Formats: sequence, C-alpha cells, structure tokens
Amino acid sequence: MNKKILALSLGLFGLTTTQAYAAPILENTSFEVSSVTSFSGMNAFQYAGVVNAAPWSFTGLSGISENDTAWFGVASSGGYFAFLQQDSSVSQTFFSNGNYNLSISFDLVDRPFYPADQNVQIWVDSILQTTIDPTAFWATYTVDNLIVGAGSHTLEFRGIYTAADASSFLDNIQMTAVNVSEPALLSLLAIGLFGFARRRAA
Repeated sequence: MNKKILALSLGLFGLTTTQAYAAPILENTSFEVSSVTSFSGMNAFQYAGVVNAAPWSFTGLSGISENDTAWFGVASSGGYFAFLQQDSSVSQTFFSNGNYNLSISFDLVDRPFYPADQNVQIWVDSILQTTIDPTAFWATYTVDNLIVGAGSHTLEFRGIYTAADASSFLDNIQMTAVNVSEPALLSLLAIGLFGFARRRAA
C-alpha cells in the first residue's frame, strides 16, 4: 500500500513538472530578430508585407524599426520595436497543451513629435481584453487572468485610429502561464506524501 501511494505521489509530481515545461510561450518578444538591419541608417525600418520577424505577423501600416530612425523612437528593450500606425495589427499565435491562466505584460509609448493620438487594443482569440491610450513615455501595461485551454491561441495588438500620423510603439512583450490544475495536483501530492509518511511511522 505504501508503495502505491508513493508511486501515485511521484506520478502526480512528474505530471505537474511536465505540464510546467509545456506551458505556452511567446517568442521574439522584443522584436530583436527580424529582417530589419542597420544597412540604411535613418531608413532602417520595414512595414507589413516586407518585414519578417517570425513568429509575429503584421498587417496594415505596422512594422519594425531600429532605434533612432525616421520614427524617432528608442526601444524600451534592446535595439528594435514594433510600430502600429493607423488601423494596423501585430499578432502571434502560440500553443497550449492544457488549461492555463495567462498574464501578459508589454510596453507602449506614443510616437514622439507627432500630435495624432493612437489607441491600442489587446485581443486574445478575437476577444477584446482592453484598450490603452499610451503616453509620451514608455510604460508597462498588464492583462491578467486570461484563461486558455488546449490548442492554438492568438495574441493581437491593434492600432485603431485612421489619422495619418496616429502611431504607437510596442516592445518587451512577456507572458507568464500557470497551469490552472496545478493547485489540485499539488494538494493530492501533499496528501499522498503525508499519508505515506504516517504509515511509515506506524
């Protein structure tokens, strides 16, 4: 009986560990890997349709810029940032092997020297989570308690204004994932180990 309880406890521990390693993740979160290079100085930026920064996808007048180009921006992390001009989007698809509670943080700032305002919407699986009006300085924003199940999911940032110069910059996107079943599994593990210890003591 003791061996069965120990095996169950170790099995639960192994399952929890496996799930933790398989948590959904985002890649290239600061846009440091892309087709944008320093080859052209002030023109070191690319729009959707040209830019390649896998696994990110770009639509409309979105894209990636290096620091200190004609966009007049400096990244909050690294040497590159994404821009959202007019009604455009930047998105990434990620995968999950189970139920997870996600927390997503990201940095936003308005384009310097341009008066046209830009608001940014954050969508997960085509569901609007929040709308943010960035300021003149980089700030970190967080969307919490996003529950996703097994399968593929999409995180999307949308610029929503159509004024010619309405632009915001996006950088340093981070996601943490907690398996929503882990507390229950850990409780069972604790009960199993406690019972095993008591039986050994007896």
